[in-house]
Amino acid sequence: MKLLSRTPLSLFLCTLAVPASADWQADADITLTSNYLWRGKTQSDDRPALQAGVETRHTGGGYAGAWFSTIDDGEDAGYEMDLTMGRRFKAGPLPMDVGLIYYAYPLAEQDSDIGEGLITVGPDALQVRYALTVWKEDGDGRTHDQYLALGGTYPVSDDYGVSWTVGHVKDATDDDGDYQHLALAVSRDLAEHGVLSLGVESNNADDDRHRNRPRLVLSWQWSL
Repeated sequence: MKLLSRTPLSLFLCTLAVPASADWQADADITLTSNYLWRGKTQSDDRPALQAGVETRHTGGGYAGAWFSTIDDGEDAGYEMDLTMGRRFKAGPLPMDVGLIYYAYPLAEQDSDIGEGLITVGPDALQVRYALTVWKEDGDGRTHDQYLALGGTYPVSDDYGVSWTVGHVKDATDDDGDYQHLALAVSRDLAEHGVLSLGVESNNADDDRHRNRPRLVLSWQWSL
């Protein structure tokens, strides 16, 4: 089992231990999805996944959160835990989100944890997102994988919404690892029964057995 003191994980866990105050708010949710896709690739071997997340936010814009998902990578990793911290603010008229995210796999036998820096610019209707890998547990010196995406979320009515994403992954280790992905989803707010969404996503990654084939994903999320 991995020791928290040997990784930046302990720092991220400390950010969640915030004092009770009117300046802080917290949200939590649970999601059941037919396929856990991350940047166009399945993390659950094209099988269902159970996910849960919590985020605390300060009125000054700072936030910290934790997110969990079951995964199936063929190596008994079991589950994924993402820890985030950052700040949301406005640069003139533009909303911005600058933060760090730590992808942890506590049950994995191999060294697979990753740290990323990320920035999102723009309103929900049109956002640019950039992520840069800044640390890898396996010690690979070529750590600087990059991700650039353009996307938007639009309310169609009080109950329906549409979202889309176009993304590009740049693999620092192997140029053949570069790929693009496309995603489109429609959501339905069911009020106290949660939010139901149906999406389609595809990628052109050489190492994906479903390369260039669309995947349908059905998800159901409940707020706690």
